[in-house]
Amino acid sequence: FAALFALVFSLCAAARIGFLWWASTSALGRQTDAAIRADLVVLSERWREGGVPVLLAAIAERLAEDVDDDAIYYATDAARRRIGGNLDRWPQAEGTEDGDWFETQVDRAGTATRARLAHAELPDGAHLLVGRDVTERQRLGTLLGEAVLWSLGLMVVIAVAGGWLVRRVLERRLAPVARTAMRFAAG
Repeated sequence: FAALFALVFSLCAAARIGFLWWASTSALGRQTDAAIRADLVVLSERWREGGVPVLLAAIAERLAEDVDDDAIYYATDAARRRIGGNLDRWPQAEGTEDGDWFETQVDRAGTATRARLAHAELPDGAHLLVGRDVTERQRLGTLLGEAVLWSLGLMVVIAVAGGWLVRRVLERRLAPVARTAMRFAAG
């Protein structure tokens, strides 16, 4: 019975901890994508309002307000020549790719970093790349993963201790019954 208690407790706790890890890391990804999507919409609208000069001014303004230093912008003309942004060149897509969305390594101010990026082609053929540095998100995901492992370890200790305690309590309660049954069996 004690082993069953420990097993059920462990499975329930592991499922809950696993769900919390998955929900947290998924929420971080959705938050990043929502910020990128919002930037794409706003910057595309700025381009419609005044073309390239207004777009470049909006990019410069967003970079100046980027307190977390995680925003990535890159604008090109129709021939894919750089016209603005904080990247030196168009990044090569590697790893995860989903239509106009992809994750890759980018070089930002001489530092290689992982980025989640979205591409939009503007009506005049110009291209806009908007993204976020996801290095911190990955570190947080790793930290959450480590916390999950420590939690699972603690949960196993608690399950074993709880199983042992349940066994002891049951043994004490059932000891008089067992003694009486043995006396009857002995005659």
